Amino acid sequence: MSLNILTLTAFFIFVGGIFLYFDISPFDLVNELFKWIENRNKKKNISQQIKDINSKKRDSFFVSLIKETKELLRVTNKTEKFSNLCMGSFVCMIIGIYLSVYMNNFYLIPILSIGFATLPFQYVKLTSLEYKKAISNELEVALSVITSSYIRSDNMVLAIRENLSYIKPPIRNVFEAFNMQIEFISSDIPKLLGEMREKIDDDIFREWVDEVISCQHNRGLKSTLNPIVSKLSDMKALSSEVNNELYKPLNEFFGMLVIVYINFPLLYFLNKDWFKTLMFTTPGKIVISIIVVITFISFSGIMKHTKPIDSSILNGE
Repeated sequence: MSLNILTLTAFFIFVGGIFLYFDISPFDLVNELFKWIENRNKKKNISQQIKDINSKKRDSFFVSLIKETKELLRVTNKTEKFSNLCMGSFVCMIIGIYLSVYMNNFYLIPILSIGFATLPFQYVKLTSLEYKKAISNELEVALSVITSSYIRSDNMVLAIRENLSYIKPPIRNVFEAFNMQIEFISSDIPKLLGEMREKIDDDIFREWVDEVISCQHNRGLKSTLNPIVSKLSDMKALSSEVNNELYKPLNEFFGMLVIVYINFPLLYFLNKDWFKTLMFTTPGKIVISIIVVITFISFSGIMKHTKPIDSSILNGE
């Protein structure tokens, strides 16, 4: 173990001792730090806020990433995991620092620490794509069977109740909550439907609920439900068609990433002098730092443009 690694470890042990002595929780400190990063613009005076609005000033990359991640966690009903995500980001930052010091490349310390700190948030964005796709698939099944039962029975409560066993979580949780409320709390179906409408972030679902509420006042509107449900089927078919194109940039990026970084160990076997120049000289370390910076910038840019299709495409928006 190099002297730099031992020194860095001793520093973190010293910091940890300070935390223990003053009874400070690392979790609370990290959470407060991320809150400060997110809300620091709100502490500006009114004139500065007006100036920022008029100039259409955007949030910084990290602030924007935190806000987007919090919104994704809210949509996926995992808001309580944000604290763990912040702590994971802090741990990744420490790993980035250790890796930079291990490589004896101090140019990499700010790059890897900041870049690694963003990885947990980028991971949430990546997994949210699959989550949204699974939600869309399950929503199609749920609305299809409930609509068929409702048209047959002319009773929305019965239609939901008799199809709960065919619906999977988390969609099932929404309809189960509606069923519990209608059974034990209130018999106001339109009001409870309106509350259920806001629990799933999907435009087609909200349109379906709006029509179901209208059907409670006019039974003749039931014929409008099947076309709305068919939109989900159209969305699924369209998603399958464009799925390869949607993820193609991401797949190409990871392919290029492997090609670029596999050259480092290959260079060791092909020409050790070149490898030493790259790894142990100042110009070589700067080149590696530039490559890593470009990697993180490219990954962030691709993640920004890799988004699943939504109902606005079908609506022509």
